[in-house]
Amino acid sequence: MNFKKSFCTNTRLMGTMMLLIEWVIDNKIISHIFMLDAEGLGISDFYRMEDASEHERESFYRQKYGGLGGVNISMNEEEACFLVYEYMNKNIRYEKSLPDSFSEDIKNKYSELYNKLNILQDDQDNEELESDLEYKNKNIDKKHSDEDKESSGRILYRDIKKTVFKKICKRVETDNEFVNYMIMRLVARDRESLLYYSGNEDVADLHITNINGALLYNEIEKKKDDKFVCNCVYEDSDGYYEAKVVVMIDKEIDDDEEDIIHENEKMKYSLRSFMIMHTNAIYDFEVFDIISKEETIDIYNIKDTSKENKEIIENKIYNAYPAIQGIQFDCGSLYIQYYFDNTHLDSDIYVINNDIMFIIYLNKDRLFLATYNERSRELIEESLSNELNKLVDKENIYKFEQNVLFDFVESGNDDFYDFID
Repeated sequence: MNFKKSFCTNTRLMGTMMLLIEWVIDNKIISHIFMLDAEGLGISDFYRMEDASEHERESFYRQKYGGLGGVNISMNEEEACFLVYEYMNKNIRYEKSLPDSFSEDIKNKYSELYNKLNILQDDQDNEELESDLEYKNKNIDKKHSDEDKESSGRILYRDIKKTVFKKICKRVETDNEFVNYMIMRLVARDRESLLYYSGNEDVADLHITNINGALLYNEIEKKKDDKFVCNCVYEDSDGYYEAKVVVMIDKEIDDDEEDIIHENEKMKYSLRSFMIMHTNAIYDFEVFDIISKEETIDIYNIKDTSKENKEIIENKIYNAYPAIQGIQFDCGSLYIQYYFDNTHLDSDIYVINNDIMFIIYLNKDRLFLATYNERSRELIEESLSNELNKLVDKENIYKFEQNVLFDFVESGNDDFYDFID
């Protein structure tokens, strides 16, 4: 088994990544595709492709990483195998089953490959990921017997973990982006990330949720250059909550990173502290009002409702939008197109669903297109009409002050007009 290539999305701060490793066995390309969940699942999904064409492989990869909003970062064999082994261990620690497709043979193979890395465990626990900042603050000598390491040809666990972690986290570029990510990691009880960015055990141990919660909304008010007050809404194991959290940050010019094209100074961000002012439970309808947004739904009548024709329409949707994410429901198929990056975090107001560009829903006799601003609607509606002009007829347009289409899909109702009446 020879290593061919690997990449991982730099979406660790969103909590989920896709890792791709291609191997060559007997002149055949074997693809291993991992969905990695840093918030309590470890390896959440695993897919294996054997001897597929380059087009088939690339299309499948795009389907899996298309909704994550990151950039694919190249990994070498050691880094990729290390990452697989780390997330296998998360499954064990969190007592979560590995995917059925991730066979015992594959598990043993990656354990074998990890052992061949000859990693030298240091005095810190495998779960810990301390930042350079921590060592600087503690005035600890970081050489850690470099002479012994070099003479034995071994890799320090701490070093490879830090290298890999830095690769899979996007470079933070603005204050708002950093604060939003830190609140998201706080709500997710992501000790690993909080320790890396703060270098402080007490900050990393702080939490406001019982489980790995989901940040739904965050509004940032800048008080000083290093002080931000956040009013956030999140989901926990027992319901929905709102909280006020003060975030203190530090930033300095990063001399290691230059932006020659834009001649901007790159900043290195770190987390100084959180201060939780208050939390209180809120009702689900309040949450819906907070995160909901205006939605325009264009409805098309499908001329030929045969199974063959529906497959043609589905193929045209995938051809037009290669990164669109398909989900099967009892009454039809839902397709979600996300924006290609996570710039919705670079705002003083973060809303969880602001990364959705548009939604298409295909049921037994109609196609529904949901969009969220007029400019996007014009472009998408035009491209969709060009793709499907002989297969569908425009039937209706509805404008709503809140999200409707996804509720209709989840309701199991197959009559939209009956649903909205």
